[in-house]
Amino acid sequence: MSAFTESAPTDELLSGFGTHGTAPTPQQHRRAGITLVVASALVVAGGGIGWWLLAPGSSSGPAAHVAAFDNPQQDGDKLDADDADQLQVDPASTRLVVHTPAAATYVGRSVSGRLCIMQLPTGDVSTETCGPDRKGVVLTVGTPREGQVRLVADGGPTPAAAEGWKSAGANVWTHA
Repeated sequence: MSAFTESAPTDELLSGFGTHGTAPTPQQHRRAGITLVVASALVVAGGGIGWWLLAPGSSSGPAAHVAAFDNPQQDGDKLDADDADQLQVDPASTRLVVHTPAAATYVGRSVSGRLCIMQLPTGDVSTETCGPDRKGVVLTVGTPREGQVRLVADGGPTPAAAEGWKSAGANVWTHA
């Protein structure tokens, strides 16, 4: 059996701490000031970059091009106010892209600037899928059982016909 004795750690580890009798020199004050300014600048710059990267609707690269947005909004492209509010979509941005037996499907931009595809089935709850507004983005809404609609912005991969996807217009495919 062994025993050990313990000495007071504060005496050994902190000896001489706080016992300096001299004041900091002007050079030390200057270094501390410069360090504070540089640290503050880094925090501000980092916060600005973080905000830019994480801001809603922010994306890297060019914005998505979807042919439906090339034409002005028509009466049939408009969502009613309740649907637009529920889906949090900019009502002036919506375009009807396909009408299937299951639902009417629209594209638009969310109030935060993201690209969205929205499915509004008759007598059922509306659903949407949103993603970054950038070239080649692919968004799918619906279920395999009820049918799906896929939006592929210019530059994105074309859905495979061998997998059951059928073109329903520019940038839009359906899967039954």
